[in-house]
Amino acid sequence: MTETMSPIAGAEDLTEILSALDTLEALPVAEHVTVLESIHHALQAVLEEPENE
Repeated sequence: MTETMSPIAGAEDLTEILSALDTLEALPVAEHVTVLESIHHALQAVLEEPENE
């Protein structure tokens, strides 16, 4: 995956985050923390990426 594939830095990560959020409803509550932690780490990675101009 290269930056040229997406005009927005982290767009692939954001798509994965939204997908993970959609799966929460189907998961047992006990697994929500694990999914939310992975979403948190993914969001941090997106925020740390340099912006494409």
